[in-house]
Amino acid sequence: MTGDPNKTEHQSANDRTVADFTAMMRSFRPPLPLRVMGEESWVQFWRGQDVVLTCMEEFSEGWFRRRHVATETALDTALRCCEAASPFDIAREMLNWSMGSMQRVMEDGRACQKCCLELARLTPHVSPEEEAEGRQDNSAPRARPAVKAGDAAEKAKVA
Repeated sequence: MTGDPNKTEHQSANDRTVADFTAMMRSFRPPLPLRVMGEESWVQFWRGQDVVLTCMEEFSEGWFRRRHVATETALDTALRCCEAASPFDIAREMLNWSMGSMQRVMEDGRACQKCCLELARLTPHVSPEEEAEGRQDNSAPRARPAVKAGDAAEKAKVA
């Protein structure tokens, strides 16, 4: 037996196991530059998730607020229509309600656009030149083969 004469064989084997395990774990650990890049990616990812959640929360709160206004105005319109003196009064009430409804739909669109723009800021921006440099000839997207109408019909019969 080599090493410390006071150690038993069991202790020596245990030390070797620990050393082997430590070496194995080191082999799975990425090099420092990769760890730093990985850390930056994770931080950006989770900050992005927070932006997504905030954006969705603002959109949904606004959407529900607008739907509550919509139900209140619809109820008011229905009550005024029931009390209307003429069909003209009913048409005017319905027109006013539909204009408010369209304004709420437009506000939904604006809120959605704001959310989409905020989310688009999270995506990495790559110029077409950078994309072309990063892509190798064999990794270029390939066009799907054209399928003739007769071929599609034959495949459908077989399936």
